[in-house]
Order: sequence, then structure tokens, then C-alpha cells
Amino acid sequence: MDEKERKELIEKIKNRVSVWAEQTYVFCDNYPKVQLTNGNVFEVSKLYIERHDVYDDVMVALYDDFIGQAVCYLQHLTDDSLERLAEELPLTFTIYISYHNDDAGFSAPILTEPVRANFDNDDVEQWLEKNFPLFDWEPCDEKFIYYTEFTDNTGPYMCAVLLKGE
Repeated sequence: MDEKERKELIEKIKNRVSVWAEQTYVFCDNYPKVQLTNGNVFEVSKLYIERHDVYDDVMVALYDDFIGQAVCYLQHLTDDSLERLAEELPLTFTIYISYHNDDAGFSAPILTEPVRANFDNDDVEQWLEKNFPLFDWEPCDEKFIYYTEFTDNTGPYMCAVLLKGE
């Protein structure tokens, strides 16, 4: 796996972990085995996001009978171990928000936000109300629209849709 693929896989794992409570995913019964780049093998009990001033990192809580408990950064795992963790973590959906100006023939993405795969349109509506409290989102089929022109709904608008897949 090349460096770009590795970074994309780490970002995918980070997105999948970020949607859980307190940005922590706990493996309940089936603890996946992973290998560090130094060759040591551990079981993973949980993954969690550690916040830094400039960036966020994924931490891996490890266990071994001989060493006991340890933690490391996700980057210290082998490529095969990263792939194994990505397979074990639940999939996410994505809330995709875009800006549209039909008169100018222009549209642009505004935000993509990973969410749990059990999100439905009611959850999306609550998420929009919480994160965009000043916008009056209107349901329209399987999406939500915020019109900038309140009287006749012409002009630029924003569209939010739940993409069911990563």
C-alpha cells in the first residue's frame, strides 16, 4: 500500500470512530488482533480520538497477556492491521451540504459530515437544527433545502442530503 492509500485508510477509520459517543468506539466481544510496525501483536479493545491543538489523532487501546495494556497512535499499525480495523468498524453515512445558484449555473460543496449508519431523515433534521440554528430548513423528498429568498424561493439555496454510504 502506498502512502496516499495509507493516509486515506487512516482517515476512513478516523471518520468511523468520530461518530460514536465521546468519539470512542469500543469492541465488545470480538477483539481484533493487530500488529505494530515493530512486529508486536496485540488485541484492540477500543479506538478513540485524541484532540491536539492543531489536529486530531486516533489512539488504539491495546492488550497483550505479557505486556498488559498499552496505547499507540493508529499510524504505528501495519497496513494489514489498518485494513482489518476498517473492516471491523461499522460503516458510516455522510451528511452532504452544498450551495446552489441556478441562475449562475453554479454549485459547490459546503460540508461533509460522517454520521452513524443508522441515521434517518428525522436525525438529519435534528442535526441541521442543532448545527445551523438560524436556517429554516424545508424537507423536500429525501433532502432538506434552505432558501435564501424567503418570499418566492428563488435565488441561491443550500441543500442537505444524507448519503447512505461512505
